[in-house]
Amino acid sequence: MSSAGLLQKADLELAMEMQPEEKTKEQLPSPGTMTLDQMEERMIRQCLSHYGGNLSRVAEALGLSRAALYRRLEKYGVAS
Repeated sequence: MSSAGLLQKADLELAMEMQPEEKTKEQLPSPGTMTLDQMEERMIRQCLSHYGGNLSRVAEALGLSRAALYRRLEKYGVAS
């Protein structure tokens, strides 16, 4: 990593820059690529999948009442 006998901060920074970025399904989208509504819909769909369609648990995880979750499911055309 370094031709010198001692690693410097710049050597480590260069090594970090060379590492490929890991994309995970939990990573946030890049700014400007999604609207708030799209992000909300995506989060609701992910929670539905995670909790196996259990609407009580989805609502709790999202910090919503069941009534508010039902309104959002209708808004986004998500089958419950």
